[in-house]
Amino acid sequence: MITLTDVKTLLQISDTTYDTFITFNIPYIIESICEYCKNHFIDIDYIDNDTYIRSNDVVFANSDSSITISDFDNEFIAGDYLRIYGTKRNNGHCKINSINSTKLIVSEIDIIDETVDSDIDNSIVIFRADYPRSIKLPASKLFKYLIDKENPNVKSEKIDDYSVTYKDSKIINGFPTELMESFNTWKKVFFERVFLDNNKYY
Repeated sequence: MITLTDVKTLLQISDTTYDTFITFNIPYIIESICEYCKNHFIDIDYIDNDTYIRSNDVVFANSDSSITISDFDNEFIAGDYLRIYGTKRNNGHCKINSINSTKLIVSEIDIIDETVDSDIDNSIVIFRADYPRSIKLPASKLFKYLIDKENPNVKSEKIDDYSVTYKDSKIINGFPTELMESFNTWKKVFFERVFLDNNKYY
């Protein structure tokens, strides 16, 4: 959805002061946006073999932040964002950093060691997420808000040539209402159901 480079470019941040802070918060902001919009940004109505993987032989490894899929034959590439469903511990969002044969090295997720049982009832589904480019600008403003709030004793703060002030307002998912409402274009009434082999859905 948005990278460190995207955030720094949009907010005109030229130094590295906030690099670690921004990188740490990327997955949390993405989840906040998805929860608010009730939208995982996967096209349930148009699914082909290049947009998702369904497998019952997957290993998640914390040691190298990897997902190994024994029957991987998809056209995912480095840089793709993924949504994972059906695991016991690793559901959620991640980004592919590199692919080595059947192993995907990922980031923006805290991988927990897990082996999916080779039982059809325990299969998982991994979708490629399709985030619109236009969502980067409002997302960058959430980072700006977090940076401004990092020091609670500072009433206002300016980063290079970028400055903004927020009025007191209702908070949604940790952010002012007026910031979250900028995502209304992508908001849905309810989450679309993602069906798995055993008829569970998310």
